Amino acid sequence: MAIQLDLSDETAIITGGGRGIGEEIVHAFAEAGADVVVAARSEDEISQVAEAARTEHDADAVAVPTDLAGSDE
Repeated sequence: MAIQLDLSDETAIITGGGRGIGEEIVHAFAEAGADVVVAARSEDEISQVAEAARTEHDADAVAVPTDLAGSDE
């Protein structure tokens, strides 16, 4: 059974979105209509994922390099 999500007019912040499960979540949320903020330490990886969300799902997507291990981030 597939879950149908309608995330139109929503914004999702996905941490660890540069690869693996986080990347899949970015695509799922973007496909469901959400704007996505892709956050992780690797700027190159998250930039590619955000670009893919824009081109494949017509989503508003931005990459935000961040390291959540530090409280300043």
